[in-house]
Amino acid sequence: MGIKQAVAYYRISQDTAGDMLGVDRQQSAVKELAERNGYTIVQEFKDNDVSAYSRRPRPQYQAMLAFLANNPNTTILAYGSDRLYRRNTDLERIVDDLGGCHIVT
Repeated sequence: MGIKQAVAYYRISQDTAGDMLGVDRQQSAVKELAERNGYTIVQEFKDNDVSAYSRRPRPQYQAMLAFLANNPNTTILAYGSDRLYRRNTDLERIVDDLGGCHIVT
């Protein structure tokens, strides 16, 4: 069996203190998720203090999509689906543009 390659995506909507503690907690949990399921995290993407529901761009989310477009068969790991997407259009982009990329939360 080959290496199970994954990217990790972390996002928190509000970080008024700017200390990234919410993102850091997600990172610890996602790394444990990867280890439990036999994934190797090859790239991490963090959007701190960026809402997924608003229309503001999420630079690291966009970078992740670009990475995945060039790295097929890579799984997305996230703390929860609501950390990855909040609007159906975001999920549709993953399904349509990336051929239904596997997501593990």
